[in-house]
Amino acid sequence: MDSHDLLKLFLDSSGDTGVAVVTNDTCPCPVNSTMDEFDFVGGVSHNINRHLADEAETWETVVVAITVAIMFGFMVTDRIAPDWVMLSGLMLFIVTEIITLSEGLKGFSNEGILTVMALFVVADAVSRTGELDYYMGLLLGKPKSIAGAQIRMMIPIATMSAFFNNTPIVAVGIPLVLRWAKTNGFPKQQLLIPLSYATILGGTCTLVGTSTNLVVQGLLQEDYPNEPAGNIGLFDLAIFGVPNALIGIAYMLVAAPFLLPYGRGGGSSIDSEAEDFLLGARLLPWSPAAGRTVKRSGLGNSAGIYLVNVRRAATGNVHRAVSRDFVLSVGDEVYFTGSVEEFSAFCDKHGLEVLTTDNIANASVHVFNGDLHGAVVQQSDDETERMHVVNHLVDQINGREEVEPGPRPSRIVVTSDLYHTEGAVVVGVDCPDRPGLMSDISDALLQQAGLQIKHSEANVVADRSLSVWRCEVMQGDIHPEYQKVWSVLSSLLPAATDTFSSAILTATKTSGTRIVRAIVTKSSRLIGQTPLDVKFDAIYKAALVAYQKNGRNAQIDDAFTAGDLLVLATQDDSPLLVKPPPGFYNEKQKQLDESDDLEHNAGIKEVWANMMVVFEEQNKKQDVPEGEFLTAFEVTTKSSLEGKSLSELGFSKMPGAVLVSAERPQQEGGRVITISLEENLQVGDVLWFTGSAEAIRDLQKVQGLAFYQKSESEKSNSALQDRRLVQAVVARGSPLIGQTIIDARFREEYGGVVVSIQRGSERVHEHPGTVTLQAGDVLLIEAGSSFTKHQSNNYRVFALVSEVKNSSPPRPRFFLVCLLLIGTSFAIAAVELESLLVTASIAGIIMVSLGVLTQQEARDAIQWDLFIVVGAASGVAAAMTNSGVAEGLAKFLVRIGKSMNVGDAGVFGAVYLAGNLLSSVLTNNAAALLTYPIAMAAADQTGADRQKMAFIIMLSASDYMTSFGYQTNLMVYGPGEYSNWDFMKFGTVMQIILWVTSTAMVATTNSETWFISWFVAGLGFIVVSSIRLTNGAVLKYFTKEKDAIKKTAKGVQGSKDGSSWHFNVSARPERASK
Repeated sequence: MDSHDLLKLFLDSSGDTGVAVVTNDTCPCPVNSTMDEFDFVGGVSHNINRHLADEAETWETVVVAITVAIMFGFMVTDRIAPDWVMLSGLMLFIVTEIITLSEGLKGFSNEGILTVMALFVVADAVSRTGELDYYMGLLLGKPKSIAGAQIRMMIPIATMSAFFNNTPIVAVGIPLVLRWAKTNGFPKQQLLIPLSYATILGGTCTLVGTSTNLVVQGLLQEDYPNEPAGNIGLFDLAIFGVPNALIGIAYMLVAAPFLLPYGRGGGSSIDSEAEDFLLGARLLPWSPAAGRTVKRSGLGNSAGIYLVNVRRAATGNVHRAVSRDFVLSVGDEVYFTGSVEEFSAFCDKHGLEVLTTDNIANASVHVFNGDLHGAVVQQSDDETERMHVVNHLVDQINGREEVEPGPRPSRIVVTSDLYHTEGAVVVGVDCPDRPGLMSDISDALLQQAGLQIKHSEANVVADRSLSVWRCEVMQGDIHPEYQKVWSVLSSLLPAATDTFSSAILTATKTSGTRIVRAIVTKSSRLIGQTPLDVKFDAIYKAALVAYQKNGRNAQIDDAFTAGDLLVLATQDDSPLLVKPPPGFYNEKQKQLDESDDLEHNAGIKEVWANMMVVFEEQNKKQDVPEGEFLTAFEVTTKSSLEGKSLSELGFSKMPGAVLVSAERPQQEGGRVITISLEENLQVGDVLWFTGSAEAIRDLQKVQGLAFYQKSESEKSNSALQDRRLVQAVVARGSPLIGQTIIDARFREEYGGVVVSIQRGSERVHEHPGTVTLQAGDVLLIEAGSSFTKHQSNNYRVFALVSEVKNSSPPRPRFFLVCLLLIGTSFAIAAVELESLLVTASIAGIIMVSLGVLTQQEARDAIQWDLFIVVGAASGVAAAMTNSGVAEGLAKFLVRIGKSMNVGDAGVFGAVYLAGNLLSSVLTNNAAALLTYPIAMAAADQTGADRQKMAFIIMLSASDYMTSFGYQTNLMVYGPGEYSNWDFMKFGTVMQIILWVTSTAMVATTNSETWFISWFVAGLGFIVVSSIRLTNGAVLKYFTKEKDAIKKTAKGVQGSKDGSSWHFNVSARPERASK
């Protein structure tokens, strides 16, 4: 007599004492059997001594129901972490004896969750090899349309997710897809949600696809060890999971253009993954950058502003590969990308004139007709020496040269500018500092010397006041008396023994302009006009600097359309700087009441209606990475990058990082030549990227690139898997101050290699080993795991030490070993020679032993919070069973299912809906564990197949409707700049479709008819893919629209050629970023 027969006999007994009188074949005498002798009720493990009664005690039901409801509330609001919520509820049920201690702890020994923990280590080892990035990049390729990009991405991602944990796949895929989208000009919003959903769909194709599948299988093995329901094979779920995934992917191909942002060529946005604006400026006669190299001028060293190319005023030639030794001239047009809002201040600081539609055609500066070297030669020795003194002062003011402290005679230099521009005067002053000195010099130059100050820069270093003034004669003789200027200033200077002030003073000329961004509205009168047709100055008191269409830089003859993003240089009194009332651009409030009491004239409404200015507080996107590190990478030997151009590789459009320059060292004379974006890379080329520490971390994982200091790193005693990136701030009074990295013997003394140095807002474009360190410098160091431990409290040297998370270098040589171990472990488990828990654990141990990952990395790979959530949720599920809550919910679902009159499909559908709603507010594992006892009870009440019910649980525990219901959704939420509404509107329809199709397939499909659902789903996927890839040409063919198909085919061929067109008001440096 088995336990179910015994149970049936017990339930048929009339007594309520918990004792049944039975007989058996071996002993005809009555047997008193207490409930302790039984082990299962309805297939769900629990304490039979107290909970095999017909009804649970009322107080238990009330306590469990209220507690579970409160737990849901805490988890939905994120007030308390899920692991603490589950563990607290578990302890309450144990203390109240609703469940026993053994029932409460049983979930922590579940084979399914232990298998998941072992697979976390295996998946992390594969991720750390760095090869997933490389092979995913090969699979993605270069699609010609968004639909092609989605297919290329989702199919391989779903396939990998069927065998690997989806979290590391998404973690690796996000930066790769962002770079891929930017390179090919696709909106990232069209790709990142499909990336997450594809991993979720792939996870439902095999038993090892997600941790949820393994947890549910573990419960089945415990509760039904001798039944078919308890024996689920590795690919049994694929019968339903594969067609389910094909249907989901087909839906995304159809719905993405309509329900995801920027799907139908929607207008540009300040937050879209648009191409960087190309902003132009002209060097004025008083610009301190004129006659200086890019390195010395400071134009290439400002954080957030990146020099792209230069157009020579004298020749009209465009130099797209600008080296640090490139010499700038008055009248040259320089083009930048980067922070739009900071561009005006940047131009003021460096004496540049912003190029707009108003000034591009009329150059108002005198241009020297010849090159720089010729100008220098033609000048007298005295004047040349004076200009050299001025240049040294500029370098000292900007910290590029040291200032000798202590008393010394004051020095005044008065000379013409390098190009002999009529009326131009340059004045340099080096003297002891005193209060009010800058104001006195400014007044003297203006009132006594008759000079108009066009640009000035100053600094106080130790006891010295350094300043350079670039002026223009206001009236009279265009050749000023230099001696008079010198005499006027000499009377102002203090004695060399005066006390000094350590305050820093900067005097800059302000132009009264501000750079803003604005979006063309749907009702704008600008639509249909070109930039030259619009009188921006007269109407808006502004000038157009640049603009984009659909995230791409446009040309001057392109007409405006709704959604275009404009960059404008505005005057201080521009109406564009007036903020509209809240809700003005909301369709429901757009028509303001005529009686509105606005302080501005009636025309302001017209301005607001034409363009929506994006003010800085609205712009959530940070153009400038916080804490930029300018870091050199070298193309390694046998690199896959060799023979490919920077444009082809997408290095000019890296998310979070900017390619500042590409250089090729020459063996002869130690010279360096600059590489253009179209030139093929060679081994030994040096690429300079700037970005945050996290961006540099991602770059070091690109196959074929290595830190330029690789030779130093290889001399380190730390193993490859032990290395990581560390940020360290040089402390005040540190022995490193005043020394270079080489002089300080940094690697020998501190056990690390400095790969980059951050110094305030200035980029340090030098080999780190040759830079003289200052207090406050932030060093980016590649070091062993012991560096942080030994140096974090060494405050004499470092004020702060912080490790960059997940920054260990890739280990590609272990990739094939990992695949072999994983394949072997899965194969052994598939033929049931050994459980997956054992084979995966052995694979993980071998990987740690070989050095694929360290012991600490293996510990960190295990998601201990998930272990607690799943283990505790098992005990909570037992409490729901013991208290009768699960049975009550099951009866409710059964009634709903039976009311549909569709047989088992009704019950399956009701359970699917319950599980899916739970997964929207809980983790998928917790939702599956709480659904499990309800589902099994419903199966027992209706006689439905328990294994199919388990498949329903696995398929339903996937959330597509919220950003927080599934971990991968949350991972793409921020990088994709989504809103919760994006997930809701896109995922809800998908969830309903999968609910219907999954329920129908599970109810009607078996091992003999599975090919029908596969064929139908596959055919639907092929049809949808064909229509989307051809922009509907296939559909039109079958409707006999032959003329339309020819036009469509041409449109497909030219819809995306990968080119990057930049707007340039002069239309001169076309396609400048390439």
